[in-house]
Amino acid sequence: RNYKSWVSSRNLANETDDETVEALVEAVTSNYDLVQRYYKLKTDLLGLDEMKDYDRYAPIIQNEETISWEDAKKMVLDAYTNFHSEMGEITKKFFEENWIDAAIKPGKRGGAYSASTVPSVHPYVFMNFDGKVRDVETMAHELGHGVHQYLSRQQGPLQAGTPLTTAETASVFGEMLVFQKLLKEIDDPREKLALITGKIDDTIATVFRQISMNRFEEAIHTARREEGELTTERFSEL
Repeated sequence: RNYKSWVSSRNLANETDDETVEALVEAVTSNYDLVQRYYKLKTDLLGLDEMKDYDRYAPIIQNEETISWEDAKKMVLDAYTNFHSEMGEITKKFFEENWIDAAIKPGKRGGAYSASTVPSVHPYVFMNFDGKVRDVETMAHELGHGVHQYLSRQQGPLQAGTPLTTAETASVFGEMLVFQKLLKEIDDPREKLALITGKIDDTIATVFRQISMNRFEEAIHTARREEGELTTERFSEL
């Protein structure tokens, strides 16, 4: 109640401000044409006459290369260490001290995450490694979270936790370090195409899709404030 806009309370919880979020929204919405250009190209690459919503994340080609656990570990450690030695040293702890649960086991749930636990202990990474290029990127992503969480422990139990605005910055950054390394080392043009298009799809989901959702929420919340209760038809119009 009494916030300047519908999103102000969420921005406060995310430890940012309305002006910063508005700048982000403007930067993304003013570049929708980049996504449209890519989808036109992807429509041709998929051999479609028209792209439907369910085609947007269809892979153009799948990475078929298999990467061993040791090779994946080396890729991530090298990429992180080349950026900063301390980042590499912290990442090494996750491997040497068994802070990663990556083996595929019967009954194990899917997905991946890094659990920060409590400042007096250390983070744990949960994932399912199957030797795919995608798994290496997932490992890098979750270890980005892990390094961030490991370093933030010094802030204590009340301040160690981070909102998505900063947490995903660390993980996506770590993932990009490894993506750039993979891109340099893969020679097969088909494997490279699969890697690049997969990363573009992920970037669109991370940046543009999220803002598209935000624009829908903006329309719904604004209409609700100005018009009162909304019908299902009004939701569809918005």
